[in-house]
Amino acid sequence: MGVGIWVIVDASIFLELLGKIPNSSAYGKLISDAAYIIIAGGAFIFLVAFLGCCGAWKKNKCLLYMVSSTGETFIMLGYAQLINS
Repeated sequence: MGVGIWVIVDASIFLELLGKIPNSSAYGKLISDAAYIIIAGGAFIFLVAFLGCCGAWKKNKCLLYMVSSTGETFIMLGYAQLINS
């Protein structure tokens, strides 16, 4: 999440690095879009981890089941992607 915010705030470093790559004029928008995806993914992971900590601290089974099912869902999606490729 921090890397995505850094790219949004100060993209000049990444654009300078991309300037050294031939035919890289189209990558500026791609870097910006990827930064927003990284921020969204980081925020989602932070939320799930925070809810997991709260569930463990308060011994709340509902939150712990939600965090567990979220993790299991992503593991199954990863296996499905691996099988289909």
